[in-house]
This record gives sequence, C-alpha cells and structure tokens, in this order.
Amino acid sequence: MTTRDLTRDGSSDIIWWNDNGALGYWDFDHGTPSWAALQSVNRSAATLLGVGDVTGDGGQDILWDARDTVIATTFLYYGEITNQRVGYWDMDNSRIESWQLTGDNFSSTYLRSNFPPITEEVRGHLVDIIYSDGADFLGDGRSSYIINDQGTYSIRALADPNHAYTTYSISPGSDWSIAGLGDFTKDRTTDILWRNAATDEVALHSVKNGVSISYTALGSVGQNWEVAATDDFNGDGRADILWRDASTNHYGFWTTFDYGSSVAAAWTELGIFDPDWQVAKTGDYFGDGSADLIWRSTSTGELQLWDYDQGVMTGYVGLGIVSTDWHLV
Repeated sequence: MTTRDLTRDGSSDIIWWNDNGALGYWDFDHGTPSWAALQSVNRSAATLLGVGDVTGDGGQDILWDARDTVIATTFLYYGEITNQRVGYWDMDNSRIESWQLTGDNFSSTYLRSNFPPITEEVRGHLVDIIYSDGADFLGDGRSSYIINDQGTYSIRALADPNHAYTTYSISPGSDWSIAGLGDFTKDRTTDILWRNAATDEVALHSVKNGVSISYTALGSVGQNWEVAATDDFNGDGRADILWRDASTNHYGFWTTFDYGSSVAAAWTELGIFDPDWQVAKTGDYFGDGSADLIWRSTSTGELQLWDYDQGVMTGYVGLGIVSTDWHLV
C-alpha cells in the first residue's frame, strides 16, 4: 500500500498544518499537487501522530493525541489528560467519516510518525512509543506500534475489531535502539532497523506475524550519519534507507536486496547539499511504485520534488514556496 495515500489513487499525499490551526493536504496526481482542506485543529491542543490503516478497510486514517482539550468541534473526544486521549479520524477516500477512540488508557498513548520516539509516562514510569506511517508488524492490514518499556521492546497491534492487543517482545541489547521501520524483506510485514550507539553497527530484525524471525548485520556507519527516512526508492517492493550526515548535509541511500537467505544493502550517492536544503518528506508522489524526495528550504519554505524511477532520479519539479508557518506533518 502507498503510504499517506488519503485519496486511494496510488500516489502519496502530504499533510500541512499551519500555526493558526488550519489543516489540509496536497493530493498528488503524477507529481502535481492540488489542495484540499480538512477540519482545523488547534496546534496547542493536539499532536498529529501519524497516518495508517487502523480499521483495515484499505484506507489511510489520521491518528491524533487529543491532549486534555477539545481539538475540533462536534465529533472529537472531550476528556482529561489522565483519561483516554488517542484516537483517529476514520477516513473514507479523504473524507472524515467519524472520530474513534483506540483503546484503554495504557494502549491509547501509542502512535508517533517520526523519530526520535515520543516519551510517555505509563504505570508510573517513562516508556518510548515508536510508530511509522503504515507500520504493520502482524501483516493483518492494520497499523501497529512498538513500546520500549525500560529496555524491553514490545510489538503491539490491533488484533480484533474491539481493539484488543497482542504483545510480542524483542531483546536487542542495551546499546541498540530503533533507527527506522519498513518492509525490508518484501513480505508485507514491517521490519525493524536497529543501530548500536557504541559501535555504530546497523542491523535488521525481520518480523513475521509480530515475531522477530531473523537477524541481519548490515554494516557500520559514522556517528554523524542519521537515518533520514526509510522508503522504497528503487521500486522493488523493499524499504531502502536514506542516510544524512548531519555535519555536512551529505545524503545517500542504501538499497536493500536479497543476499542468499538474508538481506544486504548497496550505497547510492546523492551528494553534499547546501545546509539550508533538507529532505522534508519521502513518498511515491508520481504513483510509479518508486519513492521520491521532497526537499525544502528551511529559510524560505521553497520546495522541490525529485522524481525517482527504479532508484534513478529522472527529473525534478518545483513546487513553489510555502511560508514557514506551514509545517509538513
């Protein structure tokens, strides 16, 4: 499934959120965006946690942390911060059908769309909540997430229509943390990319039905390098890894492939760029099966879309200037 495809047309879309609460998205058609407005949401009252198929209907739902205040009129949850507060907009072809709650107080603080993970206080101590758009560790077509509870990593997923949860544990070792998520093994189940803080080693846990079934060492990278995104840049059905050197703004990506019974990665150079320009989002904006890059100037808000086809940049499109009070979320 194409991630963040709110309109089910096979192209990824981009959600924009203004400082004044205005919310909407760019619906992409072969690299050309058109604007569609959504219900406004006060930025101080909520966090947009991510996009994924919560209901299993093939559509992309929008997940929210409602905090302790009302985040919209008529259909959103009214509650205190100590009560249940995470829910989602059940989307039907980009139309908001309803506001739904996701579960009890413990399991309702779970979703986050980027790294580093959000930290929540659960049962008297802090846990890290880790999520990525479209993450599905059970392969059941529904969004899943990970909790790091004092060094114990657990996969939690919606297991039935009543939102019961199934939990599996992973023990990577104290130096390891999650650097990214994606389907690296082409089995329609999200896998876990790990990084070792002491050695800078990168490794992959392949996941099937919520259980880690194999471990693959992918090599080491320098300390300045960070995972900027995981997406399928060469269109082979496997997630690849976009790397950025934070000290030089140097970009490149690892494309993943079968290597016997395991997974290996090959480097593709992108180059060193003006620090003002950074990759803001990745997704399949042309609907051709390969993920593309959206670059944004941090000072002016100017945007460019780089079109990738089977791992090769085939051209770019200027998307204009969007003022910096608008944020890609």
